[in-house]
Amino acid sequence: MDFKGQQTVKGTLSYNKDEPYFLVSFDVDESSYDLLPYAISDTRDIWFTFSNENEVINMLDDKEGSYENCEIIIEDYHIFYAPMEVANYSKLLSIISLGNK
Repeated sequence: MDFKGQQTVKGTLSYNKDEPYFLVSFDVDESSYDLLPYAISDTRDIWFTFSNENEVINMLDDKEGSYENCEIIIEDYHIFYAPMEVANYSKLLSIISLGNK
């Protein structure tokens, strides 16, 4: 499922160079769950990776870590609902606040 447009969400932005699949990911805070679409039957926690991963790493000045209480603006959110290791993704437009590391 593809959803067009922009949305501001809060959560934890993580960057880990040792992660084999998704170097950068975003765990959505429960307070922002209702801001993103999801399938009613999907009971997983809401998280996603980024279609512009290299740009996100540059926004973080290549500094690894988990940044809690972040607020970001995303665009064009894509949902993959499948019984395998896949991830939803979106394009990060900007980091409003990086939160705590």
